[in-house]
Order: sequence, then C-alpha cells, then structure tokens
Amino acid sequence: MRTKMRTRLTNFPSRLGAHLRLVFLVEAFSILTLLVCAPENISFLKNLSPEIALSVSTGLVGWAIRLSASRLGVKEPMERAAELDKFTGDLLIRRSLLQTFLQLCLWDLLISWVVVLAGFLTLGVVPIIWIFFNLGLLGPQLNIFKDYPHCWLEASAFILSASLGIWGGLKLNLVLSNLSLIPSTTVFFILGLHLSAALLETLEIHKNR
Repeated sequence: MRTKMRTRLTNFPSRLGAHLRLVFLVEAFSILTLLVCAPENISFLKNLSPEIALSVSTGLVGWAIRLSASRLGVKEPMERAAELDKFTGDLLIRRSLLQTFLQLCLWDLLISWVVVLAGFLTLGVVPIIWIFFNLGLLGPQLNIFKDYPHCWLEASAFILSASLGIWGGLKLNLVLSNLSLIPSTTVFFILGLHLSAALLETLEIHKNR
C-alpha cells in the first residue's frame, strides 16, 4: 500500500474533507448494496469463510511478528518495504487524476488476479505466503488504516482475492470441471472494492498535494 510516502494528516474527519467523506460513504453503501442484492454472493462468501479467517489470521500473525521485531530493534526489513512502497508510489502516481486512478486500479487488479491464479496453481500456498508478508510482516501499520480509509477497501479486496486463491487451490479439480462454482457477482464484488479503493486513494493523494 502506497501510504508511507505521503504527508500525514491530523485526523480522519478533518483530513478527508466533506467531499471525500461523501465519496467514502457512497462507495461503502454501493458495495454493501451489491453484496445484499446478490444472494449467491453471500452464500459463496459463507463457504469461503474458513479461507477468509485463515487469510486474516495469517496477516495478523505477520503483523504480530513485525511488532515484536520492531520492539527488538530489527528495522531493516521494514525499511526495505518502505523503499519498495515509495518506488511503487513514484511509479504509479501521476499529476493527472485519471492517470493516477487507472494506474492504481490496474496495478491492484493485476496483483489480485496473480494471487488468485498462483493460489490455484500451488494448492493455496502462495496466497498464504503473500498475505503473511504484504498485509502482515511488511504491510502497513495499523494507524495507516485510520489515516487512510481507502486501505480498508484495498485490504478487503486483497483478503478476498487471497481467500479465493486458497479455496480454488484446495478445490482445483472441482473448479476446473465447473467454473460456475465461482459466482460472477463475487468477481464483480472484488472488482468493485478495487475500483472504490483506487478512486478514494486517488482523491486522497491529490488532496494532500
């Protein structure tokens, strides 16, 4: 997540501003509406709940190790992660709102689908490792989620993608024989999360400049 390179702001309500708060609320409402209006999506997510729980737990384990390492004075891995985060931000963020939005969105979608595909090909192993490092050990600090609310949408999309990769890897034979096991609404749900996160992140970036 490309948040460490940006200027920190004071608090959630005043930092977002009225229009960004409205965007966040509209996005959240739209995503919830999509979820509620698609019963097959809710049913599939219930079936996916063990994998979601595993993904969240893996990320928390990575974060706990990171916290312990930080208290012991081990900072080099986090510093390397910050350098990579800055490089990615410099690569994706542009002066144009539209260009920034498209690049952020395409980048995150590419990562999600690679994680899903890798999960299918490795019996779900790669998404677990990816979650451990990218949302845990080398991921954003918890206060980032308070300061940059787009992270909630982005992390949710990545957790669902990783969970789908784990699920598909464990049930590869069933999925290959019947692709309809994965509802199209779930794919659109993940896409909607990424689009919403990219839009909100784009507005946050350009507001902070």
